[in-house]
Amino acid sequence: MIISNQETGKIVLMLHGCRYSDIRNLLLSEEDACSAVETVTCSLSISNKYSKLCNDIFVNACFIIDKFSIIRYLLWCCQEVRIRQQTHPKEAYIYCKKSLRNGETSLQVLAWSRSLLCKFPQSWTAIQSDRAKALFEEFPVIEKAYMKCLSFRNIMERGRSCDILKIKKELQVWLKAVEDDKINEMLMFKTMVYNNMAFILNYFRYGATNSASYNLNKKIQHLANKHNTKNNKYFLYFLIERELS
Repeated sequence: MIISNQETGKIVLMLHGCRYSDIRNLLLSEEDACSAVETVTCSLSISNKYSKLCNDIFVNACFIIDKFSIIRYLLWCCQEVRIRQQTHPKEAYIYCKKSLRNGETSLQVLAWSRSLLCKFPQSWTAIQSDRAKALFEEFPVIEKAYMKCLSFRNIMERGRSCDILKIKKELQVWLKAVEDDKINEMLMFKTMVYNNMAFILNYFRYGATNSASYNLNKKIQHLANKHNTKNNKYFLYFLIERELS
């Protein structure tokens, strides 16, 4: 596990493993430094596990779930709606035979629509635009899921210095709309947003993301490919003392 400074992009702490007790005991030994931390940003996958740790150790910090990990989970849920239609056993034969408005079969449209569902409509190519029209006509449930993804991403694009109360109200309206659609995959995402509403709103207050951590990971991977990693002690020394500290 690596803890880094968002402002400098440097490594603050490296641990072998992610045991809660080990991290807590080590951070408690640096209580003064921890009390000076203002914001803590983590990915969605570890937010539930370490939110209590952050509250106990970083007593003056604001806990934020990384925006990019939220969007990644949102897009995954949207893709799951597409995959569910693609693997529907009763309609498989019909999908293979039926030709849609753009000349592709239903199964082809489903298979080739993966990338366009991750983009905003203005980023579609002409072929993707035609394919999207055919996809949404044939599978309205995918269109509903995509439009909900689009509206949520538009909210998240607001960034810092927004009216927090207005953002919260928009998110609540969005949650109600998702609940009305009753799409299982989107309901999963809706539950996550509801449970982490406070941490998501903190993003709009402080605008902090994990972009510095992503850059740090790229540097570590580059150094691992460039230098000998068989000698772990040397590599860790080289990593911390010479490159990233």
